[in-house]
Amino acid sequence: MSDITKLVTTRLKLDGEHEYNSKLKNISKEMGLLRAEMSKSSAEFAGQSNSYAALTSKGHILEKQLIELEKRNRVTSDAVKEAKLAYAKYAQGVESAKKALEEEAKASSESSEKYKELEKVLSSQEEKLAKANNTMHISIIITDGIEHK
Repeated sequence: MSDITKLVTTRLKLDGEHEYNSKLKNISKEMGLLRAEMSKSSAEFAGQSNSYAALTSKGHILEKQLIELEKRNRVTSDAVKEAKLAYAKYAQGVESAKKALEEEAKASSESSEKYKELEKVLSSQEEKLAKANNTMHISIIITDGIEHK
C-alpha cells in the first residue's frame, strides 16, 4: 500500500505540478516582458502620455497583458479541475480498498470460525475412529478367544 502511495505522490508531483509550474513560469516571463515594454512605451512618450500614439501603444500592451492574465486563469482553473478529478479518483480507490479490506477481514473471520468448526469435526471423527479401532480390537480379541476354544 505504501508503494502505491509513493507512486501516486510522485506521479502527481512530476506530471501535474511540473507542467503547471512550467506554464506559470512562461506566463510570468511574458508578463515581465510586457511590463518592460510598457515602461519603454511610457519613456518613449514621456510628455505626450495622452497623445493618440501613446494611448494606442499602451492599449496594445494592456491587451497583451490581459491575454496573459486570461492564460494564467485558464491554466490555474484547469489545474484545479485536474486536481479535483485526481482527488475523486484516488478517494474512490481508497473506498474500494477499504471495502476490500473489510471483506478480507470478514472472510478471515469466517475462515477462522470455519477452521474451529472443522477442528471440532476432526476431533469428533478422531474419537469415533478411536472407538471404532478399540471396538475392532475388542472384536478381534473376542474372535481370537472364540476360535481358540
